[in-house]
Amino acid sequence: MDEGERTIRPDRTTLAAFATFVTLAGGNVIAVRSVSCEDCELDPFWAAASRFLLASLVLAAIALVVGGGMPRGRALLGAALYGVLGFGAAFAFAYWGLQVVSAGLGAGSSRPCRSSRSGWRCSTGRSGSSGTA
Repeated sequence: MDEGERTIRPDRTTLAAFATFVTLAGGNVIAVRSVSCEDCELDPFWAAASRFLLASLVLAAIALVVGGGMPRGRALLGAALYGVLGFGAAFAFAYWGLQVVSAGLGAGSSRPCRSSRSGWRCSTGRSGSSGTA
Protein backbone atom coordinates (compact mmCIF):
# COMPACT_ATOMS: atom_id res chain seq x y z
CA MET A 1 0.00 0.00 0.00
CA ASP A 2 1.32 3.45 -0.89
CA GLU A 3 1.95 6.00 1.78
CA GLY A 4 -0.93 8.20 0.53
CA GLU A 5 -3.52 5.38 0.38
CA ARG A 6 -5.88 4.65 3.21
CA THR A 7 -8.37 1.88 3.65
CA ILE A 8 -11.79 3.18 4.60
CA ARG A 9 -13.95 0.72 6.48
CA PRO A 10 -17.74 1.05 6.53
CA ASP A 11 -19.37 1.91 9.81
CA ARG A 12 -21.74 -0.40 11.67
CA THR A 13 -24.86 1.27 10.29
CA THR A 14 -23.71 0.67 6.72
CA LEU A 15 -22.87 -2.96 7.45
CA ALA A 16 -26.23 -3.49 9.17
CA ALA A 17 -28.09 -1.92 6.23
CA PHE A 18 -26.14 -4.10 3.78
CA ALA A 19 -26.82 -7.28 5.79
CA THR A 20 -30.52 -6.42 6.01
CA PHE A 21 -30.74 -5.76 2.27
CA VAL A 22 -28.95 -9.01 1.38
CA THR A 23 -31.19 -11.00 3.73
CA LEU A 24 -34.40 -9.47 2.38
CA ALA A 25 -33.33 -9.70 -1.27
CA GLY A 26 -32.15 -13.28 -0.83
CA GLY A 27 -35.35 -14.33 0.89
CA ASN A 28 -37.47 -12.60 -1.73
CA VAL A 29 -37.17 -15.39 -4.30
CA ILE A 30 -38.03 -18.03 -1.70
CA ALA A 31 -41.09 -16.05 -0.58
CA VAL A 32 -42.22 -15.51 -4.17
CA ARG A 33 -41.76 -19.22 -4.89
CA SER A 34 -43.95 -20.17 -1.92
CA VAL A 35 -46.67 -17.69 -3.00
CA SER A 36 -46.53 -18.71 -6.67
CA CYS A 37 -47.16 -22.41 -6.27
CA GLU A 38 -49.41 -24.15 -8.77
CA ASP A 39 -51.88 -25.16 -6.05
CA CYS A 40 -52.19 -21.68 -4.49
CA GLU A 41 -55.48 -19.81 -4.58
CA LEU A 42 -53.94 -16.65 -6.03
CA ASP A 43 -52.62 -16.73 -9.60
CA PRO A 44 -49.04 -15.51 -10.02
CA PHE A 45 -50.04 -12.39 -11.96
CA TRP A 46 -52.53 -11.41 -9.25
CA ALA A 47 -49.95 -12.10 -6.54
CA ALA A 48 -47.44 -9.80 -8.24
CA ALA A 49 -50.10 -7.15 -8.94
CA SER A 50 -51.33 -7.11 -5.35
CA ARG A 51 -47.76 -6.87 -4.05
CA PHE A 52 -46.94 -3.86 -6.20
CA LEU A 53 -50.31 -2.19 -5.64
CA LEU A 54 -49.73 -2.33 -1.89
CA ALA A 55 -46.15 -1.06 -2.29
CA SER A 56 -47.25 1.81 -4.53
CA LEU A 57 -49.92 2.89 -2.04
CA VAL A 58 -47.42 2.83 0.84
CA LEU A 59 -44.82 4.79 -1.13
CA ALA A 60 -47.42 7.32 -2.34
CA ALA A 61 -48.51 7.89 1.26
CA ILE A 62 -44.88 8.38 2.34
CA ALA A 63 -44.32 10.86 -0.51
CA LEU A 64 -47.39 12.85 0.52
CA VAL A 65 -46.43 12.86 4.21
CA VAL A 66 -42.87 14.08 3.61
CA GLY A 67 -44.03 16.56 0.98
CA GLY A 68 -42.23 14.93 -1.92
CA GLY A 69 -45.16 15.46 -4.23
CA MET A 70 -46.33 13.37 -7.11
CA PRO A 71 -45.43 13.59 -10.80
CA ARG A 72 -47.94 15.30 -13.07
CA GLY A 73 -48.76 15.20 -16.78
CA ARG A 74 -46.26 13.37 -18.98
CA ALA A 75 -44.02 12.63 -15.99
CA LEU A 76 -46.90 10.75 -14.36
CA LEU A 77 -47.53 8.78 -17.55
CA GLY A 78 -43.83 7.93 -17.85
CA ALA A 79 -43.57 6.89 -14.21
CA ALA A 80 -46.71 4.75 -14.46
CA LEU A 81 -45.54 3.03 -17.64
CA TYR A 82 -42.11 2.38 -16.17
CA GLY A 83 -43.65 0.96 -13.01
CA VAL A 84 -46.14 -1.25 -14.83
CA LEU A 85 -43.75 -2.56 -17.48
CA GLY A 86 -40.37 -2.32 -15.75
CA PHE A 87 -41.44 -3.77 -12.44
CA GLY A 88 -44.99 -5.10 -12.71
CA ALA A 89 -44.57 -7.17 -15.86
CA ALA A 90 -41.05 -8.33 -14.96
CA PHE A 91 -42.11 -9.57 -11.54
CA ALA A 92 -45.37 -11.05 -12.86
CA PHE A 93 -43.40 -13.21 -15.28
CA ALA A 94 -40.92 -14.05 -12.52
CA TYR A 95 -43.81 -15.21 -10.31
CA TRP A 96 -45.16 -17.23 -13.21
CA GLY A 97 -41.78 -18.83 -13.93
CA LEU A 98 -41.16 -19.67 -10.28
CA GLN A 99 -44.10 -22.07 -10.43
CA VAL A 100 -41.99 -24.56 -12.36
CA VAL A 101 -38.35 -23.88 -11.39
CA SER A 102 -36.55 -23.92 -8.06
CA ALA A 103 -35.94 -20.72 -6.13
CA GLY A 104 -32.19 -21.06 -6.71
CA LEU A 105 -32.60 -21.27 -10.46
CA GLY A 106 -35.13 -18.43 -10.35
CA ALA A 107 -32.64 -16.24 -8.48
CA GLY A 108 -29.98 -16.98 -11.06
CA SER A 109 -32.32 -16.16 -13.91
CA SER A 110 -32.74 -12.62 -12.65
CA ARG A 111 -29.43 -11.81 -14.35
CA PRO A 112 -30.45 -10.42 -17.73
CA CYS A 113 -28.87 -10.88 -21.11
CA ARG A 114 -26.22 -8.33 -21.94
CA SER A 115 -24.72 -7.15 -25.17
CA SER A 116 -21.04 -7.37 -25.98
CA ARG A 117 -18.95 -7.08 -29.11
CA SER A 118 -19.18 -10.82 -29.67
CA GLY A 119 -22.99 -10.88 -29.44
CA TRP A 120 -25.59 -11.36 -26.76
CA ARG A 121 -24.61 -13.24 -23.61
CA CYS A 122 -27.35 -14.63 -21.41
CA SER A 123 -27.23 -16.25 -18.04
CA THR A 124 -28.10 -19.93 -18.07
CA GLY A 125 -28.73 -20.06 -14.34
CA ARG A 126 -25.67 -22.25 -13.78
CA SER A 127 -22.67 -20.87 -11.97
CA GLY A 128 -19.80 -19.96 -14.26
CA SER A 129 -21.56 -20.63 -17.57
CA SER A 130 -23.38 -18.46 -20.04
CA GLY A 131 -24.89 -18.94 -23.43
CA THR A 132 -24.10 -16.87 -26.48
CA ALA A 133 -26.88 -15.94 -28.84
